[in-house]
Amino acid sequence: ITGKLTASGTVHEATLFGDQLKLTRQYTLSLQTPTIEFRDHVQNVGDVPAPIMLLYHFNVGYPLVSAGTVLHTPNLNVYARDAEARKGIDTWQDYQQAVPEYREQVFFHHLYQHNGYTTVLLQQGNLGLRLSWHTSFVPYFTQWKNIRQNIYVSGVEPGNCIPEGRNAARRNNRLQYLQAGGEAYYTCILTILEGEAAIQECLNELKELQNTGTPVEGCHLEDYAK
Repeated sequence: ITGKLTASGTVHEATLFGDQLKLTRQYTLSLQTPTIEFRDHVQNVGDVPAPIMLLYHFNVGYPLVSAGTVLHTPNLNVYARDAEARKGIDTWQDYQQAVPEYREQVFFHHLYQHNGYTTVLLQQGNLGLRLSWHTSFVPYFTQWKNIRQNIYVSGVEPGNCIPEGRNAARRNNRLQYLQAGGEAYYTCILTILEGEAAIQECLNELKELQNTGTPVEGCHLEDYAK
């Protein structure tokens, strides 16, 4: 089987005397490899700048996320969201056995990129999820770690923001705006990896990113470096 399947649609967000945004999304599914790609095109069709916050929630569970799972990233820095996350800052990468009454830990990552793209890998043995995205409009990466018993899940979340809300983003100089008539492009690619060779190839890619890539521009997390 060769070729691809594509599907697309358009959504408008509009309020009288308010923001006028248009989102066009295209999904592309490969018929040869377990890969799905989506591209978002956001346009400000209004006549004033509009704030824009996009956070892609990829929430992953069993069997990919379970005891023994490792999150591999080409990191420049890792920041704990709060005091609870600081308890796990030395083990953010590793997923342990489920813990009763575990309180979620959230980490923000400043990554390396090459040619505009960065990649992370969730690995459970010889099974993995490779997530790659273009960083020009998406400089942030959030890791939501929840190993609580019976609701064991992890979020791997690229975005042009972190989950803090619009007021906090504005206050902390992270809120992005799309100028009147402006447009932005977002691309994410998800691939399921199976087998030792596929996993090792991705690990080599991440090592190369770590060693020769450049820091993602526009990632401002200095206020969490405390």
